[in-house]
Amino acid sequence: MVLVGGPGDGRKVRASGPTVVWRACLYERTSGHQQVRGREVPVYGHRSDCCEGDGHGDTDGCE
Repeated sequence: MVLVGGPGDGRKVRASGPTVVWRACLYERTSGHQQVRGREVPVYGHRSDCCEGDGHGDTDGCE
């Protein structure tokens, strides 16, 4: 899958399910897809309100 936005923008990682945490930031699966090495993979969008690197995530409802 591909991360879009935030500190992981453009990073390709392995994941399954509706959400993934990358470096203390939450990413949620979107309806979008991208081509990676000839395969269509899902896109996960950054939740800026749930990112400890941006000062969020430890005291809000992101868990």
